[in-house]
Amino acid sequence: MVHLDIKRGLLALGQNRLFQFFVIGLVGWSLSPKAQRDREVVVESGAVAEALRLEQARVARPLTPGEKQVVMSELVAEEVLFREGLRLGIGTDDAVVRARIAERMRGHLEAATIAPVTADEARDEAEREAPGLPPRVRLAIAFVSKDRPNAAGDADALVLALASAPETPAPFGGDRAPIAATPWWTEEDLARATGASVARAALATPVGSWSSPIASAWGFYLVRPLERRAPTAVEATTAAAAEVRRRKRADAVSRAVSRISSDYDVSVKSPPGEPTFDARAAAGTSRGSGRKDGVD
Repeated sequence: MVHLDIKRGLLALGQNRLFQFFVIGLVGWSLSPKAQRDREVVVESGAVAEALRLEQARVARPLTPGEKQVVMSELVAEEVLFREGLRLGIGTDDAVVRARIAERMRGHLEAATIAPVTADEARDEAEREAPGLPPRVRLAIAFVSKDRPNAAGDADALVLALASAPETPAPFGGDRAPIAATPWWTEEDLARATGASVARAALATPVGSWSSPIASAWGFYLVRPLERRAPTAVEATTAAAAEVRRRKRADAVSRAVSRISSDYDVSVKSPPGEPTFDARAAAGTSRGSGRKDGVD
């Protein structure tokens, strides 16, 4: 009987409009802080300091104030894209995959961006960048895999053998190099494929001579430049069109990130001595197309 009275009392209370209003308000109050927190983006000073340190090490010089703003802006973009990736179900809330989720979101934005390049844009870019266009080099490449028991010794022995018989046909007594059979290399393309040290040697070693062994992540490379030349007009225009397209896509992604970021309450905690983050100072700029050197 007592249970029945309690049940009737609860039913009567549940039908009371004042009580209903109180419950709705309580639920809304309990949920709103979490919803607000979900729209807050806070980049801690430690993360900013580490990102600035890595970027300064990458460019091997002190960063300008504008470059520091770009680094902080990219931290914000990574966090915002990570949140959007989670919201769209791309990944889970795991710090290990944060950068990958953000990069996947950036990839989705880039893929959705149509960036046509006109012939005039490509020509103007090629003419503007003509003095700085990288030369092409045709190479003979010898390689000794790191999987050999005495890879370093075998590489040294290969140097001596090639010095005494420079016209030795491929594979020059070594292993098959794990790179594409590209007829003409730019320094940037070769750096991506083999490492920056190999690319630098390809441009510095005299034509017709073998370099010393160059250590890489996969083993030891030896390069023999066979010919160097300036890019042709077609190569220059093609490279220029690719650069214009890259910039257009980067600008489109930057605008998209800005639009998405406007839905978040962004806070960047700068380390002591570093500038306060200013999204407007970083807008329209980027760190370029990424690392141009491969893994040494």
